[in-house]
Amino acid sequence: MRCFCAYIQKHLPDNLPRITENWNDVTGNTISTTNYLEAVMENLENPLLLALDNVDKLFDYPDIYQDFLPLLRSWHEEANNIDVWEKLRLIVVHSTEDYGRLDLNKSPFNVEALIELRDFNQEEIKNWAQQLQLNLTNDEIKSLMEKVGGHPYLIKLAFDKLVRQEVTLTKLLEDATTDAGIYERHLRRHLNTLNGNPELKAVFRQVVNARVSVQIDSIQSHKLYSMGLITREGNKVMPRYILHRIYFQEHL
Repeated sequence: MRCFCAYIQKHLPDNLPRITENWNDVTGNTISTTNYLEAVMENLENPLLLALDNVDKLFDYPDIYQDFLPLLRSWHEEANNIDVWEKLRLIVVHSTEDYGRLDLNKSPFNVEALIELRDFNQEEIKNWAQQLQLNLTNDEIKSLMEKVGGHPYLIKLAFDKLVRQEVTLTKLLEDATTDAGIYERHLRRHLNTLNGNPELKAVFRQVVNARVSVQIDSIQSHKLYSMGLITREGNKVMPRYILHRIYFQEHL
């Protein structure tokens, strides 16, 4: 936390309060961090913007994120009670793929405005391919999208392989849902998350094996949607992509 504050201090004018003036090892790191930011904002006329990128990297370190994420949320909530905290602006950028193993009640991710990265459409994917000098026909792009939709990361994986000519599109699509395919790591990561959450696993097994969209528990629906595994139609859900349906039918 002190390193976090030092990075903030580095980007602020020297005449603002310093970390050393507001740090107390007795009260602890989170309180000292809060005291430091409050002292800074008390001396600012304009809002303080903290933009945090790749916050999902913390998800592999529970002993850190279980304290840090609730702290961010507490700062947001302080604005309701303490005027100076109205000056704080937080932008938190993160992947939601690990939501299956998080306590959503202890994060800042379910408050205020949410900007969700949507799938690319066919025209956008075609333009992307052309920029990479990939001569894909409309039918070939449709075939790729039938497997992975317009998922930016999954499309990028395919384009990376095609640009390097490591595999043909036909072979890539043929192996896509297998452990020999380019999406094995992506799929295995989700499988590990599901295996670690038996209740979520059972619900998703129901989804992928259903022939039509089904209604499931709203909390499990939120987790699966955040992981990018389902789409929602009203109160009912279905697998997001054929890639997910076929792979998890075989592995759950």
